[in-house]
Amino acid sequence: MTRSVFKLCKEPANDLFINDENIRYGQKVRIEANSHLFRKRLQLASTKHTPTVCAPLSQKQLAYLTAARPNADGIWVIDHIDPVLRFEMQGEVVRAGDPVLLKHVTTCVYLGSDDHYKVKNDFGTENEVHCCNHQTNNKSQNLALESDGRLTVDVPTKFQTAHNVFFLQTAPDASYARPIEDLTKFDIHDFMKDIRAKILDKSCFGIKTLHRIYQAMDSRGDHKVEVDDFRWGLLDYGIQISKEEAQECQTHFDNDNCGKINFAEFIKELMVSKSLSIIHSFF
Repeated sequence: MTRSVFKLCKEPANDLFINDENIRYGQKVRIEANSHLFRKRLQLASTKHTPTVCAPLSQKQLAYLTAARPNADGIWVIDHIDPVLRFEMQGEVVRAGDPVLLKHVTTCVYLGSDDHYKVKNDFGTENEVHCCNHQTNNKSQNLALESDGRLTVDVPTKFQTAHNVFFLQTAPDASYARPIEDLTKFDIHDFMKDIRAKILDKSCFGIKTLHRIYQAMDSRGDHKVEVDDFRWGLLDYGIQISKEEAQECQTHFDNDNCGKINFAEFIKELMVSKSLSIIHSFF
């Protein structure tokens, strides 16, 4: 299933471990979603827990997929589940099917999933994924390990529960790796849908502000701007797009093949949404 397939990428590509294709315990990685899932590269990320930025159901540290530029929020480390062996396993190859812990580097909190928090979506009922150190409180177990000499003050004394345990599974056979034919990398309708959603997040009247930004760039008064100006106009409004997306917009909104984007047509197409129909035409 496309949404269940992820790619582990080393971060950085060359590190202190052996430079090969294997992923090792203690190695920094990025967890990217399947490239066929969305037209942009999505990566798993988390951010520091605050009263306003948290998981919607459990109120724990938020874990999410983002298309933003790679930063420290998207770096993870694979740890061994046994804290006694965790240091010794540093640098060893992670085998498919073995239970592992996924630790967020910047907050040192493990990725988790709790079946007490259910999310209903188009795929059915699923568990919420968040970041939280689900740890055991069995002190007698720690005392028994200390008496046997298998646990010292230098070793974490708490074990992570099953809520923090994940399994990295590979495909049953190589035939699952065949490429998907005729993959659409860019869809102008999906792009416009994203822009509408981001505008509505700010205000239902936010399109008026965007129109004024482009009007200020329109020195000739013909409702046309250069591709780079089109990108900077959206960035000034708070929406970031790639050069590829800007070029596709030029192809779609350049009716007379002048090499510019007709922002009047762009604004009109944004207003197709019923949510934005209350905004009157400005032309």
